[in-house]
Amino acid sequence: MGNGFVVEPVNNVLAVYSAADGSLLSGPEPLNEFFGLPPAIVRATATTPNVFGPDLSDPRAYFDSSTGHFFITETEIGRDPNTGALMSPAQLFIAVSQTNDPTGSWNVFTLDITNDGDGVFGSCPCFGDQPLIGADQSGFYISPNAFTISTPHFFRGTQLYAISKSALITGTPPSVTAVRFHNLIFGFSIQPAAVPPGGSFETGNGGTEYFVSSLDFTGTLADHLAVWALTNTSSLDATPDLHLSFQFVTTEVYGMPPSSQQKPGPTPQLDVLATLFPPGRNQNHLELIDSGDDRIKQVTFADGKLWTGLTTVVKTLEGPVRSGAAWFILSPSVNGSGDNTQVGAMVVNQGYVSINSPNQNNVIYPSIGVNSSGKGVMAFSVVGQDFFPSAGYAALDEVDGAGPIVISGPGEAPEDGFSGYVQFGAFRVARWGDYSAAVADEDGNIWMGNEMIPNAPRVIRANWGTFITKVIP
Repeated sequence: MGNGFVVEPVNNVLAVYSAADGSLLSGPEPLNEFFGLPPAIVRATATTPNVFGPDLSDPRAYFDSSTGHFFITETEIGRDPNTGALMSPAQLFIAVSQTNDPTGSWNVFTLDITNDGDGVFGSCPCFGDQPLIGADQSGFYISPNAFTISTPHFFRGTQLYAISKSALITGTPPSVTAVRFHNLIFGFSIQPAAVPPGGSFETGNGGTEYFVSSLDFTGTLADHLAVWALTNTSSLDATPDLHLSFQFVTTEVYGMPPSSQQKPGPTPQLDVLATLFPPGRNQNHLELIDSGDDRIKQVTFADGKLWTGLTTVVKTLEGPVRSGAAWFILSPSVNGSGDNTQVGAMVVNQGYVSINSPNQNNVIYPSIGVNSSGKGVMAFSVVGQDFFPSAGYAALDEVDGAGPIVISGPGEAPEDGFSGYVQFGAFRVARWGDYSAAVADEDGNIWMGNEMIPNAPRVIRANWGTFITKVIP
């Protein structure tokens, strides 16, 4: 969101809307086409077989108000054109708008990350799963998790790439120079921070970029976060001389969330499957929704604080264990210089957002947007026995904490896609979209995007949608 535009990339299509009236200005455009690649698939005809193109996933968008440019990232894996099997090479794509108008031309840069896993975990070729992005005054930062291209996909370490922002804006595609950090102890899904429009970058220690990651490596419970600092980032515009440090911060407890129940309703996909397969083979039920895991979803550096959150297991007073959101406001600091630099942080405030009722209702996939005045909003999806999958939010304040839940986009039906049914290789738990977003615009409004089930025509195997909300905090 920026300069009057809403830029929305979702697997695997890009569209641009007017922030003023919601009208579609550009797209929907397949991201394979946007990045100048062959189509993901050319369907077979009576005389020709399927032809597969590169596999793209996990797009992210960012508006850099300090320069007026938009950034979009995407992870890519090659595919055998005949079989569709994943194969080398693997790349990260970085698209940068040539102007402050995202409906215009873009420059596309590439990083070959095929062999960028950490040998301590085993060998590559690898791809960069869920590349997370952020920026400070001088740099643009991407942090993917390396996994093997071959299945099963084994973890090969978290990577961090630091790139000169000015080089991306003024450089000549497709090549770009990046500084890579790896062998990151206690590093998994390290989320870079972004600064809202009108906010102040951290200029101390030659420029500092902050990151936050969760520490639940066993999929159980944890009570610490890791705060990271990359210092001397101004050197990215000349000869890079960067220093990375991290520190543990004691926090409230969080842990792996359970899958989320849904409110019963019309399920045309399930009904068709029930007619096609006899009762003994039709083991389907109303799908649960995958609540994901307890990784950090988004970090905003505003008013000198780091604002972030994650999905967690919670136990309310009136009901059983379910999924909720944990939020954290941290005050970071950096001491020392050069190789002796050390980051620290303390908790300013923290808490949970959940629905206290005897029914199984859940809050999942939180993202926190904060304006330059330190006024925040947490966006999330709400799903449960009382809610079809819906878009919701809660105001967030440094002193008062989280406000009441507001359902901004009521869901109209259950999730009834293919991903939770046995005939498609799954059993009862449907893959949810793994996404939400919350960012401030130049006027201090918070814009949010959350997955929900709209009252809209569905495709054959899916019925999800995205609800975009503007809130004046």
